[in-house]
Parts: sequence; structure tokens; C-alpha cells
Amino acid sequence: MGAKHELRHILGAIPNAFRKSKHLPAGERARQLSGVPLHFVDLVALGALRVFPFDDGGAGPRVLLLHGYAGHPRSHGFLRRHLRDAGFATASLDLRDHGSVQAMGDALRDWLRDHVDPDDPIAVVAHSLGGVVTRFAIHAEDVRSRVRRIVTLGSPHEGTRIAEIVESEKASQMERDAELTAALEEQEPWHDDLPPLVCLWSRADLLMVPPEAAIADGAAARELPRVTHPGYMLRPRVWRAVVDALRDG
Repeated sequence: MGAKHELRHILGAIPNAFRKSKHLPAGERARQLSGVPLHFVDLVALGALRVFPFDDGGAGPRVLLLHGYAGHPRSHGFLRRHLRDAGFATASLDLRDHGSVQAMGDALRDWLRDHVDPDDPIAVVAHSLGGVVTRFAIHAEDVRSRVRRIVTLGSPHEGTRIAEIVESEKASQMERDAELTAALEEQEPWHDDLPPLVCLWSRADLLMVPPEAAIADGAAARELPRVTHPGYMLRPRVWRAVVDALRDG
């Protein structure tokens, strides 16, 4: 799935999303409408990153970067460079060809089994849907042992009502009453048998409804003011927060 296809998908969904947004609570609808200009500017800026090639690698503790819904491995370009400058080695996984969260999770499980030794586990930094995919993947105990820490950026741990107004299979799996969301609740409250989880979230994230849906019950959380959903990839203070979360403990 190319960037042009994804952009057409997003732009085509906007009219339908605005029409259906009347079903959101009045306060949430007002937050959505007021935040649209910045969100759109950040979305365009994030899309521009896709024209630049990227290189993974480096020396230091390994970090796997996972993109989100309609995302792309190149979306992490700035964050990838910051992590490498901070002494981490990066890897990426392209999940765009998988049509469901379960299929994406299976692909992640296979990658971790093939590329990570349980004696040298990797950290995962996941944007948006990538965080849900990671949680689905670590249901398998042998995969869980290959992950030393998870940092999520605006991931719908508790589902999001915005998924109700986007027509796609992957989006429907992120609804607050979806079967997958209920299955993930079995991991909560987050406990010591699971890799440490840090949830970065923002009240300016229009795709999290409510914004606190980006926090998994029992996990560590840090609020980042004035960060849009695509802005997690663009703001230096977010990159610094990711490094802090990776180094903590």
C-alpha cells in the first residue's frame, strides 16, 4: 500500500468522519473541530517524511520501531535519527500489507522469533495501532521473553470512539467495545509478568477519544501537552521522552 493510496483513503474518510462525528459528545466534538488545523498540518508534514530514505542500524541497545494505522516505516525518520544519536540501534518492520490487527500481530511475532534472542531482548517503540499490535503479539510467552520494554505513542489501549466513524476492518478492531479491546483487558492491570510498558499520551491527540484511552490500566504514563497524533513523530520533546522511557529502569 503506497503513500498515495493511504492519503486518498484518509482524505476520502474525512467527509464521512465529520458527518458521523455528530454522535460524539458535544465537548468532544468541539475538541475535535478546534484541533483539526494543527492535526492536518502535522499530517502533511509526516507524509513528507516518506520521500526520504532511511537506514536502520547503529550501535547500542536495540529498538524496534512500529508504525500505526495508515503509517509507514519512514514515518519514524526523525525519531530514528534521535535514537541512534542517543546510543540506540534501530530496526523497523513494515506491517502495511496485513489487513487486520491479528495478522499484523502474527507478523510481529514471527519477526521477533526470527530476529531476537530471549537472552538479548529488544525494546519496542510503537505509534498508534502499533502499540495494540505489540500487545497482541506478546500474548505468546516465548515472544514476551524477547521484549524488554514497550513504549507506546498515542496507542488506543482502551479502544477509541473515533474508530466508530472510520470505515475499515483495522479501525473497527479499535472500537471501545470491540472483541480485540476486550481481549487486551486480560493483560490489565499491567503486571510484572509482562514487559514494562510506558504510555505517552496527549489531550491534543484527536484520534484518542477520550484522550486517556491511550493509557493502559496499571502501566506507567506520561502526558505530553499539545502533541497531535501525527505529531508524536515530529516533536523533539516526544523523542526525548521516548529516550527517557527507554532508559528508565
